[in-house]
Amino acid sequence: MNDINIGEQGRLRFTNFVKAVEEIVKTGTIDHLVSGGNSGISLSEITLIILELLDCETPSVLRVPFYRYYPQHRDDENFKFDSKYYKKQINEYIINIRKAGTFLFVDDEICMGNTALGIKRLLDECLQENNISRMVKYYIVAEDQGFRVPSDLSDITFKPIAHEIDGYNNLIFTFIPYEFEKPLVDYFGDDEKLAFHIRANLLLNLPVKEFSNGSPMFSTILLDQAKANIKDFQLLQNRFRDYVKGEISKILFSNN
Repeated sequence: MNDINIGEQGRLRFTNFVKAVEEIVKTGTIDHLVSGGNSGISLSEITLIILELLDCETPSVLRVPFYRYYPQHRDDENFKFDSKYYKKQINEYIINIRKAGTFLFVDDEICMGNTALGIKRLLDECLQENNISRMVKYYIVAEDQGFRVPSDLSDITFKPIAHEIDGYNNLIFTFIPYEFEKPLVDYFGDDEKLAFHIRANLLLNLPVKEFSNGSPMFSTILLDQAKANIKDFQLLQNRFRDYVKGEISKILFSNN
């Protein structure tokens, strides 16, 4: 395998992500912003920044602590987590909306689409059960890992931000300069103790997905630890958000 510059790859994916969201916005309003898991909610937060800079209406936000498999059993079909578990959360979300409209699902990687499709099918089911018209469109923005839109779901449009590089995951988050990550590394430890893409959650003031007492959930435990033990952590968060906003602005509004 050839050596790659992961910083450049992260920058490429981040740039393409911003441009993909912008392209979708040009076609009409995004009514619902959907994500599942740690990377998803970070990119959901970044999407909200993009929409703010584009002077778009703020969509309704659905964030699901989605597990494809039980912890420690990734890609083992014998330990696949039943996505029906999330129906209660999704149904509560649907009950509170007036219309379906257009949905945007964001993640760093699509894999085979288990998360995106699992949430999509539950949304369709809950819309029907609550007598709300079908969604107009379900956009998916993520890295392409061989995903193909199922033939029975013609309302899906997949906009890949890049093709996967074998052996590398969560590459989009390598756009983050190490100066923002260092205080987190100093406190929590390196990637083996806290995966590098989860640092984005903490910098964006977001919880982290965990499996607790047999149930998936978003927990603020790590975020609370960071706030309590890392000096000037809120200032670091503010600086990071300003940095992200500035980088997005360059992509959106640069003449180059």
